[in-house]
Amino acid sequence: MTGPVEFRVLGPTQARRDGSPVQLGGARRRTLVARLLLDAGQVVSTDTLLADAWEGTTNPPAKATLHSHINQLRSAIGACLQTRPGGYALCLDETTILDAPEFELQTSTAASQLASGDYASALGSLTEALARWHGSALQDVAHLPWAAPEAARLEELRAQGTEQLLRARLDAGQHDRAAADAEAAVAEQPLREQRWAIMILALYRCGRQADALAACRRLRTYLADQLGIDPSPPLTELEAGILRQDRTLDPPGRTPGTGAALADSPLSQGRSAARGREWRNSCELLTAADRSTRLGTDDLELLGDVAFMAGEQNRSISARRRAHFRWLDAGRLDRAAITAFLIVGNHYVRNRAAIAAGWYHKGRRLLRDQPEGAAHGVLAFTGALVAMANGQPEAAATAATEAQRIGRDFADQDIEVVGLTLRGCALTRLGRFDVAMPMLDEALATASTGCLGPVTTGQIFCWSTQALLAAADYLRAAEWIEAIEACGIKGIPGDCQIHKAEVLRALGQPDQAETEVLAARSQIQAIDLLHAGIAHYELAMIYLARSELSRAERALGHAEACGAVVQPGLAMLRLARGDERAAADMIDSALADAAMDLLRRANLLPAAIQIATATGDDTQAAQRTAELQQASADLLAPRN
Repeated sequence: MTGPVEFRVLGPTQARRDGSPVQLGGARRRTLVARLLLDAGQVVSTDTLLADAWEGTTNPPAKATLHSHINQLRSAIGACLQTRPGGYALCLDETTILDAPEFELQTSTAASQLASGDYASALGSLTEALARWHGSALQDVAHLPWAAPEAARLEELRAQGTEQLLRARLDAGQHDRAAADAEAAVAEQPLREQRWAIMILALYRCGRQADALAACRRLRTYLADQLGIDPSPPLTELEAGILRQDRTLDPPGRTPGTGAALADSPLSQGRSAARGREWRNSCELLTAADRSTRLGTDDLELLGDVAFMAGEQNRSISARRRAHFRWLDAGRLDRAAITAFLIVGNHYVRNRAAIAAGWYHKGRRLLRDQPEGAAHGVLAFTGALVAMANGQPEAAATAATEAQRIGRDFADQDIEVVGLTLRGCALTRLGRFDVAMPMLDEALATASTGCLGPVTTGQIFCWSTQALLAAADYLRAAEWIEAIEACGIKGIPGDCQIHKAEVLRALGQPDQAETEVLAARSQIQAIDLLHAGIAHYELAMIYLARSELSRAERALGHAEACGAVVQPGLAMLRLARGDERAAADMIDSALADAAMDLLRRANLLPAAIQIATATGDDTQAAQRTAELQQASADLLAPRN
């Protein structure tokens, strides 16, 4: 054994030394290597290795079998595989290399190179980074629960890297190559609008304005046919710019700016716009400043925040990733972990739970050996979010309580109030309304004072309103929406308008509700298709309330195509069309979900009662009514 060992997980699990393959053995040993690499440098317990490497087997082997596999692997890869108290660790140092972190570092470096106008270097970094891939992420184990989140996170980074490379070609003046490569990338993943944007702009810069506009029409038709949505605002702005031959669409200059932070510079204006909560304006100004001066780490974090609030999730993720690697380079593992947790929020907003979980686990690993601090509070409330997304409100309540404690201990009000909010949301899911409602009221009252950070304030507004709607407390939700809006505070783009529309519909104001949904839909679809589906569902319920059945049918079809839950709306539509049997079958199927919590079930029961009554099934109607009465009593009962 002479040269360093290079481990590969961006494809099948492999190891190489001096350019030659290292024989790891069969599938079981490759699984062990992948599991150890997932926690590289950390001790993985013997019990964990047995459970994970033999996932799905009825009788995991004795520990002696694991020891035998480890010894055989150590003979192949050397001393980097170490025996530690309680388990084993695969350590990475100057003698070992892992392709995934190298890929991440190169793409982060490329993002900085692109921002500073060094397109040639960015092209080199991205080409080398993407060449590291030789299959799908963690290919041998991606189907296993412990590997799926990290595999999804890496695949998303690969897709972003592909888009960065396309952008680098475009900005480097390789317009023909960028147009051809973007066309292929669009064919591979047609719902990633960034690829369409690059292709359209590349065609325009090639002097093919007609082809660029034809591509705009193709995108519009595809989205309308498949999902019932329009292109996102950046795409419609690009199309309008092409039509008027906007000079801002011309290739960028090649010389980076001096970076002088003058009072009228984009950086200064961007910071000022952020203080004034002008999110989109601030996002554009800070992006422009980044192109000319390369933002410092604090300003990158600010760009991540304002882009998040402007609904520009790709820009937010890019800025936060760059900040993440800057903090890693500076040895600030606590700050690097916080940026990882912020990226979790980006991906939860986009309904990408597996990718979010990958970033969560990465941030948690960074804090393992760190003394407790504010970052652990962010870890706790992020854990509460993860638990809520996984249908574990009790675990979420426990994690949120821990976030409150850490926020108090370290005098960080943002962390404390986020913990309070998520605890209230979790207790709402558990039916603890008597305890949850005062918590949500307190959190919203604090947020309305403007003493919290803008992202924190927006999240508290959004999460609390969503919890109030789940509890069908429409009057309370309406009061807080009015109070928050009177303070000039805005929530998560699009989402909070959908929540307001639901309140208006429930309070008998369908026309105002429709106005809110239509205004929100163009913003919300740029964030995630599921959010667009929720907007379609709300439109369908408005149309159903006005007996516009054809429009309701069309909206529900689009909602389902976008991945939204369409019950009880679809069942009620079938009832309105006179198909009582189909309505009954649909609502019974929805209620048959054993994993459904009591609150969700209580929200379905009124429709079930109405359908049973319409079909003349008095026995079923009586049973469902009794069940709803019991559910209401359980949800409203005070508890110690």
